[in-house]
Amino acid sequence: MWHTRNRKRSNATGRRRAAAARRLFAWIAYGSGDRVATFGPDAVAYVRLVHAILGAITVGWALTMLAIVAWFWRLDPRRAWLAVAVPAAAWFLLDTGYSLASGFWRNAVFNSAFLLALAVPLFLSRPVRGTEARP
Repeated sequence: MWHTRNRKRSNATGRRRAAAARRLFAWIAYGSGDRVATFGPDAVAYVRLVHAILGAITVGWALTMLAIVAWFWRLDPRRAWLAVAVPAAAWFLLDTGYSLASGFWRNAVFNSAFLLALAVPLFLSRPVRGTEARP
């Protein structure tokens, strides 16, 4: 009984978080957190599919960065740092540039906040010139 109640509570929390994330992304794209709900059922299903795909890509990207930091940083800090910093910079420039060019400034703001979250640890962990790879 305890497990069933706990699972129901966990599922309800997960649904609330998913709904909050959908509202946030709807606000970023459409200026209103409830705008997607006005679409037809096929469009709503497609928007949810796109959000799920983007979420999966983001998780994969985060796990790749984690693997680089966890496994390769000790071996070659400079190359590991570049393996995180260069793709992050490319993502930011391309995504934010397109967002601004197409009028989706809210996504550019979101990207800037995300970049700041990446930039602070990257800046603090940047390798000092002449740092040798550890054996």
